[in-house]
Amino acid sequence: MKRVLAVLLSKVKCAVMLHVVVFSLLAIPCIADVANIDRKDHADVKGSVDGKGNAHDGEYVNDSVNLTNGWVRASLPGANNSAAFLTLRNNTALNKTIVAVSCTAAQQCELHQHTHVDGKMRMGKVNNLILPANSELKFTSGGYHVMLIGVLAPLSVGAMVELTFIFEDNTKYSVNLPVKSVRDE
Repeated sequence: MKRVLAVLLSKVKCAVMLHVVVFSLLAIPCIADVANIDRKDHADVKGSVDGKGNAHDGEYVNDSVNLTNGWVRASLPGANNSAAFLTLRNNTALNKTIVAVSCTAAQQCELHQHTHVDGKMRMGKVNNLILPANSELKFTSGGYHVMLIGVLAPLSVGAMVELTFIFEDNTKYSVNLPVKSVRDE
């Protein structure tokens, strides 16, 4: 009888652990979406960029575009992909169209968007994004984001990742973004 109880207890523990792991993996995007709402530590701050493209006081600026709240998600164990989140502001009177993004940390980068279709959340590539005149475009968990595909080495908290936004008019905008833990979302 003791042996039967031990076997049953072992199976119950395995089932509980499996449920905990699955729930944790499914909950990460939901937690991230909630965590991005009205975060005080994500408030816009002013600053400037030195000649090496490093941010001062949290904002990357050039004449026509500035970036705030930019960061890249640290690698999860066994994951080959990551994502970058940020806010881009177009300071010009004309729309600017982002046609590509490149980076130094992955084999390729793509513009992606989460959408809800038939009650399910789907993620897909977006060929280009319009950055409206005198407006902002937010790249958030659960919305538009930059997908880093085929990360070349694990992205550790505190590291920097260079992203380059390429616009339809062939202008480029490069920034170095810090890597942060998914727990910081």
